[in-house]
Amino acid sequence: MKARTAQGNQIRGLLSEFGIVIPKGIEAIAKRIPEILEDGENGLPGTMRRLLERLADNLKEMDRQEKELDAQIRAWHNENEASRKLAEIPGIGPITASALVDQWAIRRI
Repeated sequence: MKARTAQGNQIRGLLSEFGIVIPKGIEAIAKRIPEILEDGENGLPGTMRRLLERLADNLKEMDRQEKELDAQIRAWHNENEASRKLAEIPGIGPITASALVDQWAIRRI
């Protein structure tokens, strides 16, 4: 998630150099990039457009991977009794519960 956020911030920073402002959030970037790339009058040079395309593609791939990993963690959590019990504590969800169980198991080794 940190890499995805950093990639989004990089895109927003590069665009701000050309006076193009995108609100925070991966969704805002994903929504605006296609229209920014298609706008031939926004002053973006061709090399910048190609760079933004590559960065946006990379951002999409990181987003896909994050969703895939989240689904794997949640599936593991649903199969693990200790993780499910931890998630019953207010403020602890499947991801935190899974991480706690995993760390506990590693320390027991």
